[in-house]
Amino acid sequence: MLTNPDIVTKTLEFYAQKGVFRAFSCIAKSKDSIRYRMQWHKERSFGLTFDVPRQSLRFEAVLPKTSAAMYEDFKRFVAERQSPELPKHRRIDPEEVRITCSRRNGDISVLVRARAGNLEYAVRALIGLVHEVYQVFLRDGRYYEYMIETFEVDRDQLS
Repeated sequence: MLTNPDIVTKTLEFYAQKGVFRAFSCIAKSKDSIRYRMQWHKERSFGLTFDVPRQSLRFEAVLPKTSAAMYEDFKRFVAERQSPELPKHRRIDPEEVRITCSRRNGDISVLVRARAGNLEYAVRALIGLVHEVYQVFLRDGRYYEYMIETFEVDRDQLS
């Protein structure tokens, strides 16, 4: 039987094996937490921490160097991902996870806590959410300049 930390690690390893992450590793482990590092969107290195007692996953600095206005837009976007108006396969079930956003020194982080103990769902919801941040939230037009400046994206790649 898999333990909770094993479920989180195996689910993340699944994404790495499928090529979602360009690099993936467990960088620190204790009885209370596991820290992971992955290379993903815009060739960025992302930190993810699993808090074992709290059954929560925290993606650090999902978006760096953001404004207060962008953070407000981000929180609305995250709330929309839980809307019953979204198709079920794209919606994050609020009965399964609680999502919390924070902004510190301009960096936006996301925390997902498994409500019903379904950690595999929590990991998949968090990975899906971050993916949509980069594929939907940043590409809707309002944040082209942010992407160019922050991630050094070629303007021609945004068309």
